Amino acid sequence: HHPDMQQVEHELRAQIERALHSGLTIDYLDYHMGTAVGRPEFREVVERLAHEYHLAMMGYFGETIDKPQYGAAPKDKTDSLVALVNRLQPGLNVLVTHVGINNPELAALRDMNTANPLPDMSANRQGELDAVRSQRFADALQARHVQLLTYRELIAREGLNAMRRPAQP
Repeated sequence: HHPDMQQVEHELRAQIERALHSGLTIDYLDYHMGTAVGRPEFREVVERLAHEYHLAMMGYFGETIDKPQYGAAPKDKTDSLVALVNRLQPGLNVLVTHVGINNPELAALRDMNTANPLPDMSANRQGELDAVRSQRFADALQARHVQLLTYRELIAREGLNAMRRPAQP
């Protein structure tokens, strides 16, 4: 209830450093489920770290963020993605995916992050992988002339100076 902001910054910095030291190339910060920006003082720390590490922040380019397939049953995830593509508006749109391979390691995990946890995370993550790799999804993207790009490409195109703090909900 009364977080020590030095500890918050220390933890977030440690996560960034760990990722960098693992060999990952990081392009942007995703404040997963809004936690790291849920309070104004948290947002300030995340923004400061993004600036320090020359990283973008998800949502700071005016993009619309969606993940309709998350709650869909594995067999319905492709339908959900195709429906999303068909209702996209012009501009930047982010599709948040949770892909994985249905195997014993992933099957050991339990979804504890939502009010309505997924009953079989492993099958759901495999369903998302299958959906984003499906020909129907590719065809829908092509039919709507949707251009896929990464945050790295977006940063190259727009520059980090184009980022703007999104309006608070």
